[in-house]
Amino acid sequence: MSNTAAIADGLVPSAPNPKAKRADERESTGVRDGGGFEAMSVSETTLDSSREWEKSVVSRGSSGTNAEVIEVGACSRSELEQYVAALTLDVENLKDEVRNLQTQLNSSSQAYLDMAAEIEERIRRYRNLIVFNYFKSNDETPVSLYNAMASMLGIFDIPTTKLVVAKRLGRNMVCCPVLLVFKSAKYVRFIIKNKIKLTSYLRWMSVRVCVDLTPIQRYNMKCNHQYRCLSPNLDQQRQYDNSDE
Repeated sequence: MSNTAAIADGLVPSAPNPKAKRADERESTGVRDGGGFEAMSVSETTLDSSREWEKSVVSRGSSGTNAEVIEVGACSRSELEQYVAALTLDVENLKDEVRNLQTQLNSSSQAYLDMAAEIEERIRRYRNLIVFNYFKSNDETPVSLYNAMASMLGIFDIPTTKLVVAKRLGRNMVCCPVLLVFKSAKYVRFIIKNKIKLTSYLRWMSVRVCVDLTPIQRYNMKCNHQYRCLSPNLDQQRQYDNSDE
């Protein structure tokens, strides 16, 4: 029996036809012989992902609360307006917190500046001594005042050359305080420790001495009920606070 007869009878399988195979592939991919395209079938997974992509979501979160996710397609306009109002309120609260932090930062910076200014002011005054209740004579001059103060310092065995400045603080009062400036702060400390000697030297004047305190120091002493114990005339020193040495 010949091969042709065997193939006809179905005993021998025929060879695959290339043209038929290409036609099957075009049909499975949706391409027709005419070169046109037909719509491809979309799988169920593709449709689900497309629907999910079409649904835009709005994320809303506030400090201290969990974030909420709202589907735009499932919300009405009034609900969206409520969420926008809530977000606006959260933003305003955050702005308030930022302003509070800035205020605290500025307050801290100002406190450091005030502290530095107080230290500088105390350094400027640490060589000064204030004399109270030293009566002013009618013919008093800057030179005579300096000589009188230098003579008073003789009871403390302090050389006259150590006294730099002696001047009145104010002009209206008969007993204006006298400011003494020394070359070193050790002379101020020595006079304060031995101020009892002034009682025997100028007993009739009731002369008192005090260190040159800053306004903050005087305020603190007043609050601690030590203000009048230091000197009954300490208020007179305020006239010197804004004046130069």
